[in-house]
Amino acid sequence: MDSPDFRLGVGLHKGEKDFRKLRIPKVYENLRKILKPEEAPTKIEETPIISLCSSGGGYRSMVGTMGAIEALQDAGIKDCLTYVCGLSGSAWYLTTAYGTESVSPPHLKLFHESLKQKMTISVYRKLIDPWHFAEYWKYIKTKRRYSQPTSLVDLCGFTIGLVILGKGNMEKTLSDLGNYVKDASVPFPIFVSLHVKNTILSSGFHAFMECSPFEVSFPSFGIGLKPGDVGSIFNGGALVRKCPEFPLHLHQGITGAALALLFAATPGFGEVEDDFIDFMDRLRLDRKASVVEIENSGEEIDLASDASGDTSDDEYDDDVLEPADDDSADLSFFPDDEKTKTPEEIRSENEVIINKLKTPKPKTPKQNSGEGGSFFSRAVNFVRSRFVGPAPNPESLVGRVRNSFGFNLLRNTAMKEDRDSYVGRTGKMFNFTYNLPNLPNLSMNPHGVSGTTFERMKCQDKRKRLVRKMSVNKKVISLVDAACHNNVAADIPMRPQRGTNVLIVTDFSEWASDDLMQPVTLLSAAANAWKEGLKFPLFDFKTILQLPPTECIVLEDENDDECPIVIWFTLCNKKFKEQQNYKPRSEAYKNMEDFNKFIVYGEKTAYSTMNLSFNPLDFERLRELMYFNVMSNMEVIKSAIARATERKRRVLKRNSEKKNNE
Repeated sequence: MDSPDFRLGVGLHKGEKDFRKLRIPKVYENLRKILKPEEAPTKIEETPIISLCSSGGGYRSMVGTMGAIEALQDAGIKDCLTYVCGLSGSAWYLTTAYGTESVSPPHLKLFHESLKQKMTISVYRKLIDPWHFAEYWKYIKTKRRYSQPTSLVDLCGFTIGLVILGKGNMEKTLSDLGNYVKDASVPFPIFVSLHVKNTILSSGFHAFMECSPFEVSFPSFGIGLKPGDVGSIFNGGALVRKCPEFPLHLHQGITGAALALLFAATPGFGEVEDDFIDFMDRLRLDRKASVVEIENSGEEIDLASDASGDTSDDEYDDDVLEPADDDSADLSFFPDDEKTKTPEEIRSENEVIINKLKTPKPKTPKQNSGEGGSFFSRAVNFVRSRFVGPAPNPESLVGRVRNSFGFNLLRNTAMKEDRDSYVGRTGKMFNFTYNLPNLPNLSMNPHGVSGTTFERMKCQDKRKRLVRKMSVNKKVISLVDAACHNNVAADIPMRPQRGTNVLIVTDFSEWASDDLMQPVTLLSAAANAWKEGLKFPLFDFKTILQLPPTECIVLEDENDDECPIVIWFTLCNKKFKEQQNYKPRSEAYKNMEDFNKFIVYGEKTAYSTMNLSFNPLDFERLRELMYFNVMSNMEVIKSAIARATERKRRVLKRNSEKKNNE
């Protein structure tokens, strides 16, 4: 067909372009209020694009994002943001904030107080509530009427949504957010997930899925769908059967599915938790060995609506070998560092560090007896013992699901203890590219620098590189938490079409202890950006890794006015704990002497990624910590915005001179 029933192209959707036309003048006026007259933009064209990008990390990320947003709001910076982007826990927060229309100042703090109460409810308790499963079954029956595939992610999203969105907002969709953002009074939200192939690690194949009020797009393939068409049936680019739009809670399940960690190929880059990884490790086997075991046992993987197609090896059929990029690829956006090393030397050393960090350390799986281990492992075993069966021996082949309390619906997730069960633990949607040939495979910056050493190091044959393409012969595709690739989706706001000039990152990744925090996520974000041809300030990984735990890191390329300034915040609590007689904003804890004396990371902390309930004190402490970290560096943010404004002014001047000379 000449024109498929979705948008083709790498440009922004018209709805996003129209939003920017309204938002940027508002940002211009707000910047003139908070910056010094000599630092503020003098015309709208000089207005920098400021984006906030938050990491995953479950409830820890949700609460940390609240604290950062409140600090930016009180300092007037939130009204200067053009984009807010999140994945996993931060996407839970953003989808709820926008889904309940609570982002603007009159509603923001009341919304946060309501979340504090909701987050005292344990998500795990919902999983043993018969009433909850009765409601979930109604939702599943609706999907089955349209033969839509289901998985355990549907249950995760439904449960999270019921807790934080609330029963009254369970029907909300991405399309519903369009009316809320169309006047550009709030930043433009982007929620990020990842399309993966079940038989290939995310490092071998992944494609970002950007979810916004006007479009769900896959930049790697130059495809954009109407939010209302996501989940519908396509064939050859034609919409052949309209299905109900995915509710927001399903997007929450996809973007925050902790089970997506099965695909993590870069330990330390994604969001990981030891007990969870130990548990999931027993569910993983080499793909081919698992298939042989299943065939020998006579068991079938029964996923609804042809989702079982995800178990086949045809995911490899679309891969092709293409000539590798020339070793002399243009790397002009890397600055020359005459005082120390050349950019090529820095990149080479950074590669070595990346490879070391990617090498997983050997782990001895723990025995999940049900009597010990983390709360998560005990909760899993409790659900198994009541509804699925006794906690299986780690060496057992298949764990069967009992047909009681409506749990026959779980057979759609192929919940099998043969370690091949990850097939049913990813989000599922009909493949919109089914039978659509000649799809491109693009970098996040199709016209930028490509073929860097970070990209070439993945293939041993320097003459050719393996290009993973979309599986157009599969009816169902898999979607996971983008944190399985990297816990900060910096690529999304840094796409050249969005032109971010200042990127504020709030990183809530989990670490072994408060004293062992290392900005590994930052290194991964930089490496991914360079690989995709995006401009990210060049820095020496060794220097960054040698830094002690710190609240804020600023990266800037002084030789390239078009390279964004990156401000990277963490949950480091060193300075916060040093404050004497600290008075929190919450009236309930103003007289508490040791309010700011607590640990964030460690064995006995309340802030584990898999802890999905916070008491009010734990909530307030974490929110106040992130508020403090951001607010105490507010002058750093304002200074970066002022420099970005001057940079943009110089770029406009150069472009004008170039045009006049032509």
